[in-house]
Amino acid sequence: SFPTRRSSDLARRPFGALEVSVTARRDEAMIKLDDGRRLPAAHVNWTAPAAAGRVRSGAGVDVRRLLPPFEVVTMLHSARAWERHHGPVDLYTDQDGYRWLTHWGLEDLYRAIDLNVLASVDHKLYDPSTYYTLGKVFALAASNTALTWLDTDLYLHRPIENLGGEVFVVAHREAVGNVVYPTRDRLPDPNGIVEDGWDFRRSAANTALAYFGSAVHRDAFVRSCLAFAARNHTPIEGYDPRPAFAEQRVSVFEAASLGVPVRCVVDTVWDPAAREWDPVPTDAAFHHTWREKKRLARNPVAARAYLQQEVICFISRFPDDADRISRLAERGLFDSICDAADVYSWVDQAGALR
Repeated sequence: SFPTRRSSDLARRPFGALEVSVTARRDEAMIKLDDGRRLPAAHVNWTAPAAAGRVRSGAGVDVRRLLPPFEVVTMLHSARAWERHHGPVDLYTDQDGYRWLTHWGLEDLYRAIDLNVLASVDHKLYDPSTYYTLGKVFALAASNTALTWLDTDLYLHRPIENLGGEVFVVAHREAVGNVVYPTRDRLPDPNGIVEDGWDFRRSAANTALAYFGSAVHRDAFVRSCLAFAARNHTPIEGYDPRPAFAEQRVSVFEAASLGVPVRCVVDTVWDPAAREWDPVPTDAAFHHTWREKKRLARNPVAARAYLQQEVICFISRFPDDADRISRLAERGLFDSICDAADVYSWVDQAGALR
């Protein structure tokens, strides 16, 4: 069943001239589109996975550092670009995530902020250390409207064509039959959720961007995904394929079972074993930091260069946010990578490009 929440939970948040109603009831549309726009997207900042790791290590939670500095810039870019091309962006987060957001003065980025959905998650039933992206599924379960998942490290360069209708749109396909997407016999499934009709030769989907246009597909995916993940978190040796399976394979299997078309924003396949594209993508529909995060975390020189690239790109496209980036630099958001003076100079460079 879907997660339950208090039916009385209701928040109204005015953002500028736009007033939005957010309800935590599953049987109502979570977001009433008071401005008439059709295609909302959702960012999800579920801090429970990071918090669980920090608690185990004894480090505690630092609400100032929940995202790496460069991802704060891509998060801003992600919300602004989606709003420009398709419509409003809402945020699902928890109390730590909200404290982080307000600490840096970023709450006005979103049309609405939901603190109820992720607060209702039973961590004993759904282990956040294992299923670190499952917060997106709970956000999807709470919506009765067509919704697009949008990762905070992905932003659009252009509008997505043919977005709308009862289809399932994903970023791109991914090759299977490898350690990330293994065969059925190598997948822990103690709940017996995997169906005989699911074809494991079918490509997986990268759901860093994922539009769920069919309510039937959405609900079938949520049910199967959560049923698979429930208490299925016994530690295993080596790479754990369960998180990717729950999100990026179950969604495709359910679409195929229901006859819901699956479309890709970029028609290419990423092979996680070979670490290469087939074919190499030529359509720069979006930017996705994705697998570069690990390298950037280990390499401060690369992280600084990447931050410079992203600040300049963002401000050149959205100059009204120049003061915001400068204020964040002044308050020390980027201090782990560079000096505030560096950021000021990059903002000036972006201005010169306009």
